[in-house]
Amino acid sequence: MQNCVTIKNLHKTYVTEVGNKVKALSDINLQIAQGKFVTLLGPTGCGKSTILNTIAGLIKQDKGQIQLDNNLAFGKNIASVFQHYTLLPWRNVIKNVTFSMQMQGIKRNLRNQQAAQLLNEVGLDGFEYSKIHELSGGMRQRAAIAQALALKPELLLMDEPFGALDEITRSDLQQMLIKLWQLHNMTTIFVTHSIDEALILSDQIIVLSGRPGKIIKKYDITLPRPRNKLSKEFTDLFIDVRKTLSQN
Repeated sequence: MQNCVTIKNLHKTYVTEVGNKVKALSDINLQIAQGKFVTLLGPTGCGKSTILNTIAGLIKQDKGQIQLDNNLAFGKNIASVFQHYTLLPWRNVIKNVTFSMQMQGIKRNLRNQQAAQLLNEVGLDGFEYSKIHELSGGMRQRAAIAQALALKPELLLMDEPFGALDEITRSDLQQMLIKLWQLHNMTTIFVTHSIDEALILSDQIIVLSGRPGKIIKKYDITLPRPRNKLSKEFTDLFIDVRKTLSQN
């Protein structure tokens, strides 16, 4: 299977305003195959978001290489979803979803048709003309996911997108995301500090140590979907992952 993302010997150090150096990442090596759902899991401050932002090209590594599949480019077929919504508050829901299509010169009728289909997929049909401030947190994140999918991404980067949501809404959106990932056949890299969430979503979990972030273990998750959190297999994996995190 062809790799979508290859990371070799990645290092990153930040310099604070007072000149102190904070080493965020140390010697990260990772291969992510096309079509896989891969989660970066680790404690707060371990560099998960730094890896994601480096892949996106939003920050520059100090050392090492990031190789993307030849046809990938951020804003073209790489999309991102963050915990803090990237929606434009002065545009209604459907105009947020169609924004990237408008920038590409797609005609209004076609982009509205495609946006309506995406909003149906994320469970927001009937809210096309709602203002962003009228939506709940979960609905805003659904809209943000539809906005990202409008790019028809081959690579989707997600940085704790459900972290601010209540448990029931979070669970609903996790199941929705799995269906969308399967439907659109896109490689997904997901950041979380929740073991539960990582196990529910992932084909592979990459466990990072505390700062500076290093890869300490990789888990290939083969449990059938949808996953039962009460099953012995799920519980055993949860305990194993938690033990790995607690030892570092």
